[in-house]
Amino acid sequence: MSALIEYRDRTSFSRVLLVYMLSVLPSLGAIVLLDALPLEDPTLGWDKNSTFWLRSTLATFGWTRFAQVPEIKTQLTRFSNYFNVATMLLVIYPLYSTVFQSLRGASQFAFLFVLPVIKF
Repeated sequence: MSALIEYRDRTSFSRVLLVYMLSVLPSLGAIVLLDALPLEDPTLGWDKNSTFWLRSTLATFGWTRFAQVPEIKTQLTRFSNYFNVATMLLVIYPLYSTVFQSLRGASQFAFLFVLPVIKF
């Protein structure tokens, strides 16, 4: 990431913008190609939907191939941790709010101190 920031600082804005836009084309192309494969009717059963299995296999092996590169593996782990924490907050905050609203008086005030613990 620091190399990209250094490149951004040394290069013209239009070239940086072009590189940013073109850098997503390979992954975007792969996603479009995978999604362009037509799926069979799900009511036919799992054994009749070979396109689904092909798409799943390509997506799975593509993911494991990326995970073998050490730099990408570190980034994937960091992204996974961030995503898990962000998703976990979707469950924790409503739960916290429900418990907080069910409490009364001093216990509600005491429960306020749980929120900083949840955030950090």
